Amino acid sequence: MNKANLFLFIVVLLMVSCKNKPDKYNVANDKVEKGAYEEAILLYTEAITKNKKDTSAYVNRGSIKVKLADYAGALADYKEAIKLDSANAAVYSLIGDVLFLEKKYEKSIYNYVLATQYKIDYPEAYFNMALAKEKLNKKFAAMFDYDKAIQYDNKFVNAYFNRAVIKQELGDYRPALEDYNKVIELDAKFAKAYYYRGILHAELRNDNGAFDDFALAIQLNPSLSGAYQGRANLNFKWKRFEAAIEDYNEALVLDSVNSLAFYGRGITKYYLEDYVGALVDFESTIALNPNLATTYFHRASVKKIQGDLEGSMVDYSIAGEMGYMPAYDSIQKYTVEDNEKL
Repeated sequence: MNKANLFLFIVVLLMVSCKNKPDKYNVANDKVEKGAYEEAILLYTEAITKNKKDTSAYVNRGSIKVKLADYAGALADYKEAIKLDSANAAVYSLIGDVLFLEKKYEKSIYNYVLATQYKIDYPEAYFNMALAKEKLNKKFAAMFDYDKAIQYDNKFVNAYFNRAVIKQELGDYRPALEDYNKVIELDAKFAKAYYYRGILHAELRNDNGAFDDFALAIQLNPSLSGAYQGRANLNFKWKRFEAAIEDYNEALVLDSVNSLAFYGRGITKYYLEDYVGALVDFESTIALNPNLATTYFHRASVKKIQGDLEGSMVDYSIAGEMGYMPAYDSIQKYTVEDNEKL
């Protein structure tokens, strides 16, 4: 599942750290806002040339280099800033951000730890540290850091959201639901919170709640492919097959490699007796995800209806070998039917 973005705070630091500085800093910030990054770097370089102890100039030049993906240059500037101010929590956090972007997650965590040692109530550092731990698949440790982020900022929407996602992945559904509710309480336009809460409601068999959440997610963000897919699944369950097809279609317009949308649409077409369309969708599903055993089973059923008994038996065999046991029942049934014809 997708998480909230890492860089929530660099731009804020860039602007705040320039208060009470010479006009050249304001000019540099104006250049940044206009996307003239190289010109801004030159201005900060001039400031450093005049005063090699100007911590803010190093920090801001480093932050611009991050925007240009010059991570080595950014780290060099941040390290110079640390030499000048060894207890600067914000700079340690920025170093952690760059190391995160370089996928050096252990090292990024080390710097986030330093940031929180110098500034205990630093929710952003805890948040980014949690993201790094998730990259290392340390979900429980990440959840601890999200707890800390929320402890020091009880309105930290993204921390509640990411913590909810972890809880949901771990099967801790009720606490996850509480966190999604909190996200929506704090930000009623957080589309992904409705989407993920919809998935959770479906897992809790609250179909009406799930449907409403998927609909709200789509209303707030019409580009959420998964929300259309989730709503389509419910429409199928309620035998609203035409509505399900419409939602699967929209999901695939938004995400043409959504194998589960192809799969769901294929099954729906099967129920609508559009066997040619169903077969095409099952073929697409297998091309994108060859490890879903039930796709072979359903493709076998379509092939049998179309008279391709040999192809049907092959697909039933594949489904059975992949662990879908009803496929063997179908093979046995056809074997009995063939024997009776002899």
